Amino acid sequence: MSSDLKKYNCSKIAVKPKMVDKGYLKRIGKGKYAVNGNMEFERPIYSLLAGKINRILEETGLRYFISGLDVLLKYMQHVPDNFPVMLFVDKYSKDEIGGILLQNQITIIDYDEIKKGSIFSKLNILNEFAIIYKTENLDYSTDGFATRERAFVDLYYEVTRREYPVSIQELVRIYVNITSAGALDKKLLIKIGSLRGIHYDIRFIVESKHINKAAFDFVNMIGGVRSNDLIL
Repeated sequence: MSSDLKKYNCSKIAVKPKMVDKGYLKRIGKGKYAVNGNMEFERPIYSLLAGKINRILEETGLRYFISGLDVLLKYMQHVPDNFPVMLFVDKYSKDEIGGILLQNQITIIDYDEIKKGSIFSKLNILNEFAIIYKTENLDYSTDGFATRERAFVDLYYEVTRREYPVSIQELVRIYVNITSAGALDKKLLIKIGSLRGIHYDIRFIVESKHINKAAFDFVNMIGGVRSNDLIL
């Protein structure tokens, strides 16, 4: 989709407030809305496994979305041969979805069962698998895939908290590439970060270019003082 906004008058199209809340539309005036130029409604480039999972589940009518790398692949510099598919499902449908995937010979890992330990270092013997995350919030997704903003927040969380097999350097490249392309709504990114409980991380990343270097030095010094148990 072009970055130019396509304008609509509400007299010609029924506009639901939820579409504005989710970032699909922007309010540009009284009774006027615009398609958010940072949103992609077409499906992203994704792995073969993610494609297979989506084809299976889209016929069931169950609520789910695929997130993480499968939405962000085209913004990567070094694409891994294999990586875990991040599958978010309605918490009431988790068992049913898991059963359907197992019947189709897809290896699944229940996030809840192993969240107390390191997930990924213990699963490197598996070539392809999907991790199922149950959630109450399936917003910020369409046609079975997360928006870029949701995908980045989910990926950032797993890389920085759960040792997902992507380097911080590659995560940075993804962020730089996606923002350079003008393909990220930063306000929406912060909002979704709040939903995942990493509001401070995401706001810091988004606003980092506006922060004076002295502030970074100051924060690093605070960390050094704390680690050495010094008293100011």
